[in-house]
Amino acid sequence: MAKKAKGKTLVEVFCEEQSIPGTKAWFEMIYEWYGELLKMDGYDDCIMGLSVQFDKTTILYDKDKVLAKLAKSMLEPYRKGGSSLVERKAQASEDALEWFEFNMIGAWMGEGTPSFFTH
Repeated sequence: MAKKAKGKTLVEVFCEEQSIPGTKAWFEMIYEWYGELLKMDGYDDCIMGLSVQFDKTTILYDKDKVLAKLAKSMLEPYRKGGSSLVERKAQASEDALEWFEFNMIGAWMGEGTPSFFTH
């Protein structure tokens, strides 16, 4: 009989973890099936799944989540400014979008370059 983990067999737990994009088990499964795919460090929580075309598979990121994470990281330098929080958030969001378009959308790192989903 299979061992139990919180009322589930280890196989059931592993299968659940494999279905959650961005988890270690998910990456191991994906790398086994597709080989090394390029991923963005620090953005595992923004992964939606895979983008599959004719002969190309890439990791698919949620553009809105990536932008929100970038804007949050870019807000810190504006905290010391004299402008209101609304103005600082707006500036950080603009900077995040500009950085995203140039450095993420505009980056071509070969066939495995990540894809972005727009809602």
